[in-house]
Amino acid sequence: MGNLGLCVKYAKERSQEREREFLALGYRESMDELIAGLSEDERGEFEERAGILEHDGGLLRDEAEKAALTEMLAAINNSDNSNDGKS
Repeated sequence: MGNLGLCVKYAKERSQEREREFLALGYRESMDELIAGLSEDERGEFEERAGILEHDGGLLRDEAEKAALTEMLAAINNSDNSNDGKS
């Protein structure tokens, strides 16, 4: 691969890296808002799950928090849906 090819490859990789950084910033703000809306008990469960995913699962902290939040929100949603028909 010539110099031009290396420059193009570098520019493409850098562009993808910038895109990931930009998206991560948007996700981070949204995640912070969602986390702030958790009850104290839910927040504790979230922190514990994120820690397990990071430590035992080998995920980076941001990835672990995204996965933990997704699981928490799904559990909350499922709980709300199961209570919809009950009075």
